[in-house]
Amino acid sequence: MKGWGISIVCAWLVAWTPGGDDGRTLLERSADELMRQSRNAYRVAGWDCGCPYEVDRNGHGCGARSAYSLGERAKPYCALSEVPPEKIDALLVADGVRATDHDAKTSAK
Repeated sequence: MKGWGISIVCAWLVAWTPGGDDGRTLLERSADELMRQSRNAYRVAGWDCGCPYEVDRNGHGCGARSAYSLGERAKPYCALSEVPPEKIDALLVADGVRATDHDAKTSAK
């Protein structure tokens, strides 16, 4: 019964950590969000296989059939490095984070 108090306090602290700190920087989390939005928009438009690592409606791996692999113009972001810095900055500004704020937060990690 001794360890329960510490466990409950630790669980509470983890649950209430602001921003769900997962070890990634603010810029990485923002790029990941934009990548997710990009892939979702591609699917909502009715298309399968935006990225090579995705699976189509029939459960088959997309691979070389993906928009990314075929070089289509309307391809989603499939890797964090593909998300343009301008898009990340725009998302941060929309969320109320100034460029100087996110620079300070990412360098503090």
